[in-house]
Amino acid sequence: MVNHGWHTGIVVASRDLLQRVPALGGDFGRGDLVELGWGDEAFYRTPQAGVGQALGAAFRSGGSVLHVVRVPEERHGAVAGEGSVSVTVGEDGYRRLLDHLAASFARTPQGDLQMLGLGLYGDSRFYRAQGRYSLFHNCNTWVAEAVAVSGVALRSTSALTAEAVMSRLRDALPALPSGAADNGQSGPSGRGCAPSLSAPAST
Repeated sequence: MVNHGWHTGIVVASRDLLQRVPALGGDFGRGDLVELGWGDEAFYRTPQAGVGQALGAAFRSGGSVLHVVRVPEERHGAVAGEGSVSVTVGEDGYRRLLDHLAASFARTPQGDLQMLGLGLYGDSRFYRAQGRYSLFHNCNTWVAEAVAVSGVALRSTSALTAEAVMSRLRDALPALPSGAADNGQSGPSGRGCAPSLSAPAST
């Protein structure tokens, strides 16, 4: 997991996510990592969003989006560094996580993804997403839900802020299977979302 200050998100291997969402293959290479963040469409897609957009997102969201960012190989070390918590989960847990992420993409009646435009930074895209954003169901609780699906004992209802997600994940680490790792750092503030989980090398 990577902490961007206000937001958190999830980083996984592109090749693994593409097995569940092949339609992403045109935008994201198989040898890279991808960062996924979830949030209110109007707020997330406005680079200089203000108080009005924040209140609108919290109390009358008009829809949600996924922000997907390609993390090229030369930046893999930076993602795993400051501001991240790395956790190794079992193969079954990792599959559940990938299935959960894939199910977060909204699709047309024909089953197609709905790409809405370029993302906020780097090689990124916005896609229409499932779920309704609110004050108590935000990008950080979405991340906590996804991590919990993988088998980590993390309660999403108490993870409203980025710091809460990171803190509760560190609290949960001793209960994880042998081989889990945590670099114990929290990141600089910024706009966007990013945590990272990895499966055993055999997956």
